[in-house]
Amino acid sequence: MPYLTLMASRILSSLIIDAVIMRSGFKKVNIRKTCTFALVGVAACLVAVGHVRCDSTAAIAMLCLATVMQGVMIPGFYPSYTELTLGFSGVAFGLSNAVANCAGFIVPLTVGVITEENQTIEAWQKVFYIGAAISVSGSVMALLFLRTDPVSWAQDPDKQNLSKPGSKKISNLFQYFYGTFSNEIAFQPNDAYFPL
Repeated sequence: MPYLTLMASRILSSLIIDAVIMRSGFKKVNIRKTCTFALVGVAACLVAVGHVRCDSTAAIAMLCLATVMQGVMIPGFYPSYTELTLGFSGVAFGLSNAVANCAGFIVPLTVGVITEENQTIEAWQKVFYIGAAISVSGSVMALLFLRTDPVSWAQDPDKQNLSKPGSKKISNLFQYFYGTFSNEIAFQPNDAYFPL
């Protein structure tokens, strides 16, 4: 159930935030930062899960609400990769996602250390407090450092050629690869065909 609510909130919040960005006079960076503030809601729901005791319905409801909040954060955080690093967004997202996926083995180890032979509500509350602290710190970091203007190293100094669909640099690159792989005799690049 929480993943269904996450999917629904991602789609709906993305549509709503895109419309707000296009139709409002607010700065895009401020709208994105406001979305990441939803992580504070995620933290509140995680703390609440630790206090519902053994009420499974309330725990699932709180987890669903937490994933709704997480979905609201998505249109604030994910598009910033493209806006910030332009053509390098895939590399930037891949690197940050690789680091973020370390949680896949760090979290179970941490939970095991906290709750091993200590399956009490207090031990699980510690787990949820740690999750809440991570969510709040992520929100604070985004509020302080999130930006939408491209970084200097991601910008192409030859913007006018890059923006044209029939750019000479791109067509020469295509000709190089097409010639290399389609001819029986390998295409030899030189400055006339593949200027750098």
